[in-house]
Amino acid sequence: QPDREFVRPFPAGEIHQRIPGGPNGVDPGQDCRGGSGGPRHPGNGKGGGPDGGFESQFAGDRRRQGRRCCHRSARPGKTEEEDRMKLPDKIRPMLAVAAEPFDSPAYLFELKWDGLRALAFLNGGTRLQSRNLREISAQYPELSALHKQVKKPGTILDGEVIALADGKPSFQRLTSRMHTTSPQGIRRGMRENPVLYVAFDLLYYNGRPLLQEPCQKRQELLQAAVTPGDSLLVSTGLPEQGRELFRLAAERGLEGVMGKEKDSPYLPGKRSPFWKKIRVTRSAPFVICGYTTNPAGRRDLSALIL
Repeated sequence: QPDREFVRPFPAGEIHQRIPGGPNGVDPGQDCRGGSGGPRHPGNGKGGGPDGGFESQFAGDRRRQGRRCCHRSARPGKTEEEDRMKLPDKIRPMLAVAAEPFDSPAYLFELKWDGLRALAFLNGGTRLQSRNLREISAQYPELSALHKQVKKPGTILDGEVIALADGKPSFQRLTSRMHTTSPQGIRRGMRENPVLYVAFDLLYYNGRPLLQEPCQKRQELLQAAVTPGDSLLVSTGLPEQGRELFRLAAERGLEGVMGKEKDSPYLPGKRSPFWKKIRVTRSAPFVICGYTTNPAGRRDLSALIL
């Protein structure tokens, strides 16, 4: 090894510079970092000495060592974090069975939102999927920043897209948005019937699946993970008193109540008695005087005229 006082930093550009042949005898294209073979002459760029091979070789060794370190850190293959952030492309939502109003300490009760069921995939952007697995993000541009309202990426929410009328969900107002796909119609819909997203379940968080976690724990994590705002609300489950919540929903003209068993998992695509939907229904005598057909040209009925 050369004496340390002779080893000074060697500019990286010089280490790999190739120079044409000349009086110093360096062959055209030869690497000037010094090496084995042949006598060494100080100061000519080829041999030992403060200006030659030892210095160049020492710097070259450091450079090669650095390249080896870089190579090790850049090996192909995804990190554990990247693997964890891979979310499923689609998830079928869990469905509920019909029930009558009831109380139970084993259940959480929340309002039934009169909207469009949608899963929100939030991972550096916002992607909305309908109940039948359709991509619907483009129809609701005002919801494109939902991912900024969760504290971690790699998140999937279950919830509903709703439109409000007089402070209450209105499916009638939402319908105009659901069937609009033209850019002009979507812009008009944003002005006339803006929507918001109500989240009521947390399926993935920070890339980790929560489907097998109890419903009550998922609800608690949802409250902690989401920051509500103008376009995002979080539905809150209330314990035990399903009948009272149903009475209040009926008084205010809301759709009804959902009851969810506290210890139940999330079962994608399954209609399960773990979830119970309790609708507010009204009855009266009517005369059916006509019907409409489906506007898309199918032969089934669209609606009755009463």
